[in-house]
Amino acid sequence: MSLLHLPDLYALDRLDLTGYATIDTPAQKRVTDVLARLADRAEVRSLGLTGHNLLGGENPARLTWSVVLYEPGADRNYLRVYADSLNEPFDTNSGTKLQLGSTAKLRMLITYLDIIEELHRRLGQAPRRDPLATAGGAQDPLTKWAADYLAGATNRGLQPMLDAAMQRHYSGSPRNSLPAAACTPSPISKNGKTPRPPAWRRRSPTPSTMSLSG
Repeated sequence: MSLLHLPDLYALDRLDLTGYATIDTPAQKRVTDVLARLADRAEVRSLGLTGHNLLGGENPARLTWSVVLYEPGADRNYLRVYADSLNEPFDTNSGTKLQLGSTAKLRMLITYLDIIEELHRRLGQAPRRDPLATAGGAQDPLTKWAADYLAGATNRGLQPMLDAAMQRHYSGSPRNSLPAAACTPSPISKNGKTPRPPAWRRRSPTPSTMSLSG
């Protein structure tokens, strides 16, 4: 009513309007279904949401979950998903004040998956011999892993590769560091070979022990 500058619902009911929204209806339904299932302990446990610094032994039915997802466009952001698990008139997405805390882990995960997607775009359609050559000359761990995966995978689609990337392991020790080379894919020349990087990038990350999906 505020957008149409109407005083009440009676005035709104007198209008004959056709409205258009940017909501992705199938995605909205899938997200809403997932949020509704999070009231079940078994579902929460299966998604890895219980444990240290997570939900612990609390009753998940007492929690309210919400998701707002925008897609960037050329001149604006389009609202695609606007959902919550509260089956009541109160709108948790616009009517609550949220304390977000640290989003660094989420931003790092998004950057990581963006790199994997870019490597899939560059290597996914090439013949299997090309990823093998790339893996042999790669100077950073992500390019080597992506090339090895695509060279041996039966299904070379993007989603299976992202799923496999989420199962990779990294050290959780604060004493270990992740060099810049581990986060930047190597450039690939037209012949499928990777140029030799500068010396400061010729380091290997510490052996892995912690799963990203954990």
